[in-house]
Amino acid sequence: MNFKKLLVCVGLVGVSAVGVGCGGGDPPVTPPVVCNEMTLASGASHFYVVNLLSIAAPVGDVMPLMSAGFNVDGDEVAACNMHIVGESTEFTGQAPDNGTGIDNALGGQLASLANDGIQGSVDDGSVLLLVEVRGVDNMTNDSCVGVNFYLGVLPTGVAMPMVDGEGHLAADQTFDLSDQSFIDGLTGTMPRIKFGSAKIVAGRVQAGPSDFPLQLNLLGAELSLTIRDAQLRFNISETGISAGVLGGALNTQEVIDTVNGIPSLMMYAEIVADVLTMSADIDESMPPSLDSCEAGSISLQLDGVHATRGMVVTPPP
Repeated sequence: MNFKKLLVCVGLVGVSAVGVGCGGGDPPVTPPVVCNEMTLASGASHFYVVNLLSIAAPVGDVMPLMSAGFNVDGDEVAACNMHIVGESTEFTGQAPDNGTGIDNALGGQLASLANDGIQGSVDDGSVLLLVEVRGVDNMTNDSCVGVNFYLGVLPTGVAMPMVDGEGHLAADQTFDLSDQSFIDGLTGTMPRIKFGSAKIVAGRVQAGPSDFPLQLNLLGAELSLTIRDAQLRFNISETGISAGVLGGALNTQEVIDTVNGIPSLMMYAEIVADVLTMSADIDESMPPSLDSCEAGSISLQLDGVHATRGMVVTPPP
């Protein structure tokens, strides 16, 4: 590029790059995709119902154990509660896209207690978790998609959902959306659980972090919990989602307060408090403190099948 051309191009910077040959044959710079509602509205939406749901349990015989999940605290060393490397509070990632230093301290404590009740609630339709992936232009690689979660409701007149040969929710059913899934209620335009800027890489959705309100069935009672700074991964296709992992942190005091507020669980409050306190591995204090653990890491595993989105409704009492 000669000196005169350089001066012309410098003068045009910030005005317009269209139609000006300032690159000397260099390829044009492609602006990054801005992921917003307008972008998401231009792509296709795909709708699923979760038919397999469980708390991920640590596996293996050698420390550190293996577990599906995420590096919630951003390091590979337990930094609080006097945990040390090699204890079950720190794991090595089971899924390649989730790296190392995986945190799932509560999985080993809660999986055996809760998983039968969780899956049973999913199978009989009392807990319906719906997933919508919006703005999909390409299911293999897409730099801008959105992921919403909703509480599902069986349509009027349907007493039980259809199940497959294994007793799990069958594909291609219609489910309504509870108005409790939306900040604006029956208007149904502002989802409470929203990963607004996600992407698909090699056929796998990557989303988060975002807070994730969740209801779990524990010993016959519904626990309303919030997984903080949740991250999400799952494989996506036209017919379903698979190998899904959702991981984040549960604030210890919030869980204890919730248990204390449920009469049928109050007798277990002291045990729950002990388990959560001993297992806590996430420091939420500001500024961080090496001897402070306010939350415990947890991971959920999920699969889903194709479903049809129904109406936004107020669930029956």
